[in-house]
Amino acid sequence: MTAKEQQKKSNSEIIARLGVIFAFSTTQFNESKKEGVKYVNMGAGMICPKENQAELRAGLAEQWTAFLKQDKEERTKETIIESCLSNYECFYTGDIEDAWGELEDYGYTQEEVMTVLRERAHAYE
Repeated sequence: MTAKEQQKKSNSEIIARLGVIFAFSTTQFNESKKEGVKYVNMGAGMICPKENQAELRAGLAEQWTAFLKQDKEERTKETIIESCLSNYECFYTGDIEDAWGELEDYGYTQEEVMTVLRERAHAYE
């Protein structure tokens, strides 16, 4: 299983186990909530039972660390950087800011990222 597949599976398991729901309106929330449970809005439509909030944060953080490690074992630094830059359309804008948060998690430097941007930009022209 690739790092991305494992991440998706792990996230789904954590979310299901902790009773997390996704709602983007009051109607959706009311249809999904369980009576007697206090919820906390975690952002991006993710709503977690208040009692599971800390465990959700810890579980997702642990899973993210595992994903980064596996991804770095499966792909080269340059491939990871190029993929992320492409995903955030940095080759078209010339700006790495949107991708930087994710790439910084990998432990890459801005100079490493800029080197890939300069070396591979011609392929996106």
